[in-house]
Amino acid sequence: MIFKQFRYEPLNQASYLIGCARAKECFIVDPIDDLGVDFYIMEAADLNQVIVGVLETHLHADYVSCARDLAEANDCPHYLFESAPATYDFTAVSDGQVLQVGQVKVQAIHTPGHTP
Repeated sequence: MIFKQFRYEPLNQASYLIGCARAKECFIVDPIDDLGVDFYIMEAADLNQVIVGVLETHLHADYVSCARDLAEANDCPHYLFESAPATYDFTAVSDGQVLQVGQVKVQAIHTPGHTP
């Protein structure tokens, strides 16, 4: 398993890469627009990974996400919780659902917070 955190200090925000070294595939979680689509693509490439999914833990009211743009640039799903009040298309994830990248499994756990 590959796990890398990306911090954006001006907003004290973090995003993540979760990948499978064997499959050379990864998810990006909560990508931050200030870092940019190209940043995540280059970080994945530096780790010999291809982005196969972009996950958002919730709709972000505290910063601008580049999840939709990153998913589009990589022709991969953009995952959000099924009840997210998004006004655009996304791939719905339900509580307890397991997503898999190579041999790495990621389970969604619904923990409502500051935004749905």
